[in-house]
Amino acid sequence: MFSGIVEQIGEIVDKRSYSSGASIKIRSGLLLNEGDSVLVSGACLTAAKIEKGYFWVDASDETLRLSNLKYAGHVNLEKALSLNKGINGHIVTGHLDGTATLTKHKNMHGFHEISVQFDKKIARFLAVKGSVALEGISLTINRITGSTMTLMVIPYTFSHTTLETKKIGAKLNIEADIVARYISRMISLQ
Repeated sequence: MFSGIVEQIGEIVDKRSYSSGASIKIRSGLLLNEGDSVLVSGACLTAAKIEKGYFWVDASDETLRLSNLKYAGHVNLEKALSLNKGINGHIVTGHLDGTATLTKHKNMHGFHEISVQFDKKIARFLAVKGSVALEGISLTINRITGSTMTLMVIPYTFSHTTLETKKIGAKLNIEADIVARYISRMISLQ
């Protein structure tokens, strides 16, 4: 389990593809042990091998299909929560729903209003003032119009995550709020 509060930005520097997934090498100063869970731009992965200044993760075909991890570049990183640590963001599982497309970015004196278009199949899990994770970042939804949501990103979050490097049209990993997912499921069973 994660909180959606990015601890560090890493960089994908190598990828080895296999018939059912890939091993990905990430440059990072994050202190991990082999077997640790780590959130990589919103995807929960396992540190499979540790090297000085780097770690390797394995991503299944499903993870690669649902994410933007098939491309090299910078990634947001967060270590798994421990029971004695408070949750500063919201509960993030790292089980991606897919990607959303960045459609708008407006800099408002250091605050950043962004809009993303999402797959309508997750619309029932999204609500105004509800939580969503984009690129592993815990954010609050300000508006929803059809299959587009608008969010405000504070200056600190914008400059300490990969959002700063994303251009219009970029694919952002998205995870809907887990609480909304379970409520929707319970309602559907009644």
